Amino acid sequence: MINMYGKSFLVFFSIFLVIGLTQTVFAGGSGSEESAEFIPFSIQIDDITHDLVFATYFDKIEEFHYDGDNKKLTALMPFNWDKDFIESISFVHAEYYIPKSVDIFENYEINLTINDITYFGTIDRSSNDEIVVHFLLSSKKLLKLYDEINTDQNDKMIFGIESGKKRDIQKKDASLEEGDKIILLSTEEDWKFHLSLTPEGKINPNKEITLHVEFHDPITNSLISQIEYDFDIFLNGKSVESLKKLNTPDGRDSIRITFDDVGSVIARISNVNNFDTSGEFSFQVSEPKDNLTGDYVVDISTGSSFPGCENNNSCYVLSSLNIQTNQVVLWNNIDNVAHTVTSGTPDVGVLPVFDSKIIAGGEKFSYTFENQGVFDYFCTLHPWMIGTISVGTNDSVVPDWVKNNAKWWSDGTISDEDFASGLEFLIKENVIDVPQGITSENSSESTIPDWLRNNAKWWSDDLLSDSEFLKGIEWMISNGIIKI
Repeated sequence: MINMYGKSFLVFFSIFLVIGLTQTVFAGGSGSEESAEFIPFSIQIDDITHDLVFATYFDKIEEFHYDGDNKKLTALMPFNWDKDFIESISFVHAEYYIPKSVDIFENYEINLTINDITYFGTIDRSSNDEIVVHFLLSSKKLLKLYDEINTDQNDKMIFGIESGKKRDIQKKDASLEEGDKIILLSTEEDWKFHLSLTPEGKINPNKEITLHVEFHDPITNSLISQIEYDFDIFLNGKSVESLKKLNTPDGRDSIRITFDDVGSVIARISNVNNFDTSGEFSFQVSEPKDNLTGDYVVDISTGSSFPGCENNNSCYVLSSLNIQTNQVVLWNNIDNVAHTVTSGTPDVGVLPVFDSKIIAGGEKFSYTFENQGVFDYFCTLHPWMIGTISVGTNDSVVPDWVKNNAKWWSDGTISDEDFASGLEFLIKENVIDVPQGITSENSSESTIPDWLRNNAKWWSDDLLSDSEFLKGIEWMISNGIIKI
């Protein structure tokens, strides 16, 4: 489990792994360790007390200190930084035992220091309960540190561990297309390969993407520099790219590629620093969604990435829809800026109903509403953009009070003109929804035919369904009797 960066001390380190809990018997600070002292101590983080253990195999620990501002823990041990003394010892060995309940060390990278100088040690997270941080400094390493030690610290050795950046932990349902890093252990378990994608989203033919590769130590998760490797990409079993002896000085690399067809992709990393180890990532190239259709179309407006469109509800057009169950709403991003369509509100946050993720300019997103209810949504990138979809059943799209108007018109209480004007208002206000694509045309019809008056009566008496009555509304729109 140790990559070539750490193999040099594997044998040297392994002889110390099985040591009992005994009293300290130090050989005069000579580095010839006969036993260890396991010292329990506590630190307080955010008013919570955590119990830790420090193991010293060289000399006693005089002081433990936790710096809450910098999230750094130190253990101070007396030590003589005289060159002659350093050359007379073999090594210095110490360990922190940290419960995994200490979040700042469990879920974040751990940076090691000796007297505030960065040190590359070993961090073992294999236990279910605790993290073990190993310091193992050979005489040769100590002599290198000697030149950097401050003069006011030449009588002590300070073992420091500091919480770093958030660890890359692979989600169980990690998705390359949704912007997650996919983390893979190599065949020889000597590397962790990370793969991520830009731009985030579905991978389509003839659209350039960039694959980002990182090389990490499998135990410490540290990024390893000075890497040479091969990278091969296969689409449906056929090689589309074969890159040999790529070099990355900092352990990160980016590869641009365009696929000319849909199908299954294998991205293979191999021959890392000429070692026979490899790893394979798989993902899909799928058809673009340019041909998506919907029962209703909502435009994501041009310029909606700037505040202001919320003042007249024009960020999404239409910003409010009433639809039936099992109908499809299609959002079309006519802006040149990326947006999202995400269920929830800026105040409440994201709800787990639907989420388009990033919709680039010119792209689309659709969702089928299978359940009744009122569904608020917003753009997570531009939270002033909000909209609402109200979903009823096939028999209750139009509110009951609208039926009263139809009844009054059918029995002559209100005129044709008043009834048509009322319907126009209700359609414009989205109280009555009609399918997209219905437009007003010039017609010789100037009055509403009697058959529609009969429909209105039957509908108000619940003898006709909403959808059947709406066909009559569509007829009035297409014949110019109602303008929308």
